[in-house]
Amino acid sequence: DLQQLIKNIEQWAEDRNLIEGSTPQKQFIKLMEEFGELCSSVAKFILFET
Repeated sequence: DLQQLIKNIEQWAEDRNLIEGSTPQKQFIKLMEEFGELCSSVAKFILFET
């Protein structure tokens, strides 16, 4: 159910110290890194598929 899913996600984040062991700035930088990787993959896919 949805409540259990939320609890599982919260536990997953806690197990990896994603909340207490980080700052909003660090989380934003990581988000931008991941977004950059996604954009790179999409661009490569588009380039090689056309």
